[in-house]
Amino acid sequence: MLSRILILTITTFVVGPMFALVHAQGTIQGEVYDAETEEPLPGATVEVPELNLGTTTDDQGFFYFEDLEPGSYEVAIGFVGYLEESYDVELDQGETVELEIILEEDVMGLDEVVVTGLGIREDADRTQASVGRVDADDITVDANIGEVSQLISGNIAGVSAQASSGNIGSGIRFNVRGGGGLGGDGQPVIYVDGTRIDNEEIGGFDAGGQGVSALAELNPDDIASVDVIRGPAGAAIYGTEGGNGVVLIETQRGDFFDDPTMNVQYSGTFGYQSQGRQYDEDLYGTADDANALFSDGPIRDHNLGVSGGAESYRYYAAVQNRQEEGMIPRTEGNRTSLRGNFEVFPTDDVNIQVNANYTHNNMHRPDNDNNVQGYLGNTLLNPVSYLNTDSTAINQMEDIQRVNRFVGSLSASWTPVENLTISATGGYDASSRRQDRTRPAGFAYSGIGVDGDRNIYNRINNQANFESQVQYDYRLSDRIQATSLVGGQFTDITRRINFGTSQGFGTDLLVGAGVAADITDFNESLLNTRRGGIFAQQQFRIDETYTLSALIRRDVASALGEGVSDVWYPSFNASAELSNLEVTPEIFTQLQPRVSYGETGELPSVADGIPLQFTGVAASGGSGGIISSIGRDDILPERIREVEAGIDIGIGDNFMLDATYWYNWADDSIIDVPLASSTGFGFQDLPQNVGSIESQGFESSLSFSPFVSEAARFDVDLTYSYQTNEVLDLGEDVDEFYDGFNRNVIKEGLPRQAFFLQEIKGPVFDDNDEVIVRPDGNIEIESSEERRKIGQPIPNHTGGLRLNLTMFQNLNLGAFAEYATGHQMYNSTAGFAAL
Repeated sequence: MLSRILILTITTFVVGPMFALVHAQGTIQGEVYDAETEEPLPGATVEVPELNLGTTTDDQGFFYFEDLEPGSYEVAIGFVGYLEESYDVELDQGETVELEIILEEDVMGLDEVVVTGLGIREDADRTQASVGRVDADDITVDANIGEVSQLISGNIAGVSAQASSGNIGSGIRFNVRGGGGLGGDGQPVIYVDGTRIDNEEIGGFDAGGQGVSALAELNPDDIASVDVIRGPAGAAIYGTEGGNGVVLIETQRGDFFDDPTMNVQYSGTFGYQSQGRQYDEDLYGTADDANALFSDGPIRDHNLGVSGGAESYRYYAAVQNRQEEGMIPRTEGNRTSLRGNFEVFPTDDVNIQVNANYTHNNMHRPDNDNNVQGYLGNTLLNPVSYLNTDSTAINQMEDIQRVNRFVGSLSASWTPVENLTISATGGYDASSRRQDRTRPAGFAYSGIGVDGDRNIYNRINNQANFESQVQYDYRLSDRIQATSLVGGQFTDITRRINFGTSQGFGTDLLVGAGVAADITDFNESLLNTRRGGIFAQQQFRIDETYTLSALIRRDVASALGEGVSDVWYPSFNASAELSNLEVTPEIFTQLQPRVSYGETGELPSVADGIPLQFTGVAASGGSGGIISSIGRDDILPERIREVEAGIDIGIGDNFMLDATYWYNWADDSIIDVPLASSTGFGFQDLPQNVGSIESQGFESSLSFSPFVSEAARFDVDLTYSYQTNEVLDLGEDVDEFYDGFNRNVIKEGLPRQAFFLQEIKGPVFDDNDEVIVRPDGNIEIESSEERRKIGQPIPNHTGGLRLNLTMFQNLNLGAFAEYATGHQMYNSTAGFAAL
């Protein structure tokens, strides 16, 4: 009996206080609503930072935290596309605090999250370097987008992307802050869902210099957002891949719900593309024949998408078929794209993403541009149309490209302990491209007669990339929050090309390449490049206001010679969110000055680091080897340094201004210096690190809503950019060098690729004041002896204006205009026609 009383007493004194303590704990709960619709917001994130607690709202917008110690807490609420809110809560013992939270739509992007490199996400108000962003849904809802360049140009300050021709699937040429350094092609590196993709402009058997873009296989309707890291100050984390900027594309995702949910969406486009401007009879005597080639080209685009998710997974799957015909004959495209994106949380600490896309693309390309066998070449270049090639023969030519492409990635992140995240991404881009170009027998073609020819070009490109990083967030004190990041990156590209030409079929009934009388050309090539790097970054956040960070990266690459083991790139950044300070007027929702410095590079060409390279040739006396290139084993990558300073200003809920000044300069640019024939190496060039160039510019974007009411809203988005550059040094052995047409020059004191030509004074007259005609039938032209700069192809001023009117919540009216000035275009067609 005594033992039972003792046990009961002990239980009362031990369990009793614990029971009282549990019931003394408090609860914070509430509901989250949309301010305009007053509907609950499921999936909103709710956090208590002091306790490192977080949750998401259920399908009724409800959340709760229970068993909380009494005290003072901040409750922070966020949802994609809405302004963040925070509440200060005093919680007493046993109390339940009820919150009703109203979130306003973030139409200005004040709480936007941007991707700052290698999948690392940051709030826009914590980003020190300038990152341009466009949400694709804001654009595709108003217009049908045929290819990715239409999402970027005019929508991101300092970045333009244009098609290299009017053909379907034509090459896309980017210009990011003037094109980076002096070396390289000026094109940025592009990632899609973590996969480094092939974005070359592919010529194959050129139809007058009209390349085809490897980006033509990407369905714009699958794109959710595009982030562009515009210069070395922000792209230093990419090392030698970031010299010309980095484009980060993310595709669509589903949503998380408490219960399994599925959404099905279909969109269809039926339209036409038409000739924008007719050729002028005053400039082209045969303009009517050229204009007669054009007709409205129909566009048929069908998209079917399925998205959804539950509490621990989400998905997005889509199929697209786009058929379009060009405005001139024998121009068409048929693209079918399949995409599947899946994301799953098998546990609270593990996240896995799988992204896959397969595309089959057929494109028909006409002969055009610099081509006497093409439509426009035969209707514009001579006084009489079809003087070089008959129209019937042109109509029989075929140039077909068939592409099969797979792009996929697998990403995983793991949080083994609180605030420590380990993540990795593997990406793979595999494409097979075949071009068949046929000029059938029985028709006369310049250079091959009437027996016809067949050209076959095969390009197989496989590239893989792997990235991993470890990130740890921690507090050094109540005022200082720190983030440490270490990681690595590796890329491997293998490309095989083989091509051949057969001539002499005799009849149009025979088209197989193996039955021709002669195989006039056949060859193959293999390219393999590898590059990789490791990096470490340290960031400090002080008083939730001041942000400082520093980064160092070490790179290695197969393009470096044996005398260069590695290269190092640093970066430093700082920013201050002054709107958090009490002295700042409350009208400013964001007031953030920022400054950054960073270095990146541009790798040498594949063979530049090899002292002596040979290639095989076939000749009448047998096969043998000849010197194909001379290199230096101590060749360095071009180093590009950049300083940028900017400010982000938000006023109220409907005004946002971003402004950035940048200055960059490149040293150790690689210049091919001709070798004297007395060296015994023949007519070869030796690459040397002697070039340099400087560039500077200004970028700005402005978003505001001059009219907002319950019934309607009018939004304005404006971008403006200015840039200029100058070549500083080409070394002692090179004065200037030109492009293949001897028009664009790289010359000290001039902008990159300036038009540097003799000035045309006019026709030459004889003693009878009649124009002198040369024996070849062309007019004798008098020009100056000295060349001078007559223009430049890169615009000084670029920008765009987007207007959107929303009425009755579901009616949208939009307009977009893009502009570029301060540049010139060289019209070779008009020049030939004038002779």
